[in-house]
Amino acid sequence: MLEAYIQAYNDAVFETDKQTALNVVNRALQEGFSAEDIVFKLVIPAVEQMMASSNKTPTPIWPNTS
Repeated sequence: MLEAYIQAYNDAVFETDKQTALNVVNRALQEGFSAEDIVFKLVIPAVEQMMASSNKTPTPIWPNTS
């Protein structure tokens, strides 16, 4: 049930769009989701995913020819 909110929240977080992220959380609360569900199923996983993606070594665009 939270899938649409998860996607919208993740998109907002990765775009660093604070207002949209907050709007997603507020909509989920208005729809009746508990604060606990929002924190543990929406916010924390998004932060963990963002941290994991920022820890990856980027693939070089140009091959190393040295």
